[in-house]
Amino acid sequence: MNKKVCAVDRNSLKLIAIIAMTIDHIAWAFVPTPTILGQALHTFGRLTIVIMSMFIAEGFIYTKNYERYLSRLLVFAFISQPFYFFFRNRNGLDGLILIDYFDFNVLFSLSLALMALKLFSSKEKTYIKVIGIILLCVLSYYCDWCFFPILFSLGFYVTRENKLKTKAER
Repeated sequence: MNKKVCAVDRNSLKLIAIIAMTIDHIAWAFVPTPTILGQALHTFGRLTIVIMSMFIAEGFIYTKNYERYLSRLLVFAFISQPFYFFFRNRNGLDGLILIDYFDFNVLFSLSLALMALKLFSSKEKTYIKVIGIILLCVLSYYCDWCFFPILFSLGFYVTRENKLKTKAER
């Protein structure tokens, strides 16, 4: 008796994340959030941050140069910030309140997640790690997705050795 195992590869996960993010952005732009359709589209869009966080953890594990990885994330975070700011504040500069100036895109959240992974894997004392990760979570309050990318990435990193291992029966 042969059992087939269905596996999703990295490229399929990337495609799922792109589709989910696109649907979420379309919903933010054109569908009222309180509607059933708006909620359904945003719920599907939530897959994106989980997948992105998994890739941050995987990237951290396999990167040869942490500083270059972090700098690339931050460069793209700064490049995309004006577009994010414009999208979030489509009513013009008249309707802005001060907190809108401190609203950063998801790439900043993912950068903080990468920093948390670096701190977590360091040889620092446990209390230093805990305080540092809490501070990163507090900083992430001003970013899109808040502390979720940090927690998801740490979760994927900590459980990386506990992957389900399957053998095909012969």
